Amino acid sequence: MALPDPIPTVTTNAVAYNFARIGQDKTSSVYQTADGNDKLTVSRSEKARKRFSVRLDRRKTAADPFNAALNQEYRHAVYIVWDVPNLGVSATEADWHGKLLTDLMIAGTPDYALRVLQGEI
Repeated sequence: MALPDPIPTVTTNAVAYNFARIGQDKTSSVYQTADGNDKLTVSRSEKARKRFSVRLDRRKTAADPFNAALNQEYRHAVYIVWDVPNLGVSATEADWHGKLLTDLMIAGTPDYALRVLQGEI
């Protein structure tokens, strides 16, 4: 089974993102926005343990901090990885565990994701 193509619109910070599939093989699917600045990769591997990952890569162009007359391309990524034993943990349990982490980071009070990105450990 595969995720839908395109992935339904996701809106964050008042910006709508539409991801169309641009590639797929047995272990991964790659989606991209029309402008090519955001790429979503969903993958899995199944060996001694099962690993599932969702990765979002972003590309942007901004002024060079050392020379404002020049623009530079910058890239960053955010990803989530589930590392699950082949036996003993169900997909539902792994899903709950992932939701716990994302809720803690994003919906928690205070916003722990921002605090971590600002250097707190």
